[in-house]
Amino acid sequence: MVFLTFLIKDSQAIVFVISIFAIVVLTTFSIHKLVMESRIKMLESMLSKLIEDKHILEFKLNDVYTRYDGLYHLLVENRKSKTKGIYRTKSKTLNKGAP
Repeated sequence: MVFLTFLIKDSQAIVFVISIFAIVVLTTFSIHKLVMESRIKMLESMLSKLIEDKHILEFKLNDVYTRYDGLYHLLVENRKSKTKGIYRTKSKTLNKGAP
């Protein structure tokens, strides 16, 4: 652009070249701004969808964990009650053999 202004000696031609350059720069900036705004809107909508999906998955995970925890405690209690019965049975059989 600077080199072109040194080559052109007519002042009206220089003004014309500079104004065309300015129009091209402003048009490029405007198009870039429009594209980026639409991209930002698209990314924001995707982000809100992902956040919603994350909350749903966290809720499901919490539900699964709660059910697992309940089943685990039920299993532990069941094992405790069975082992108590086994020890009682062993101790009764051991005591029977004692004089």
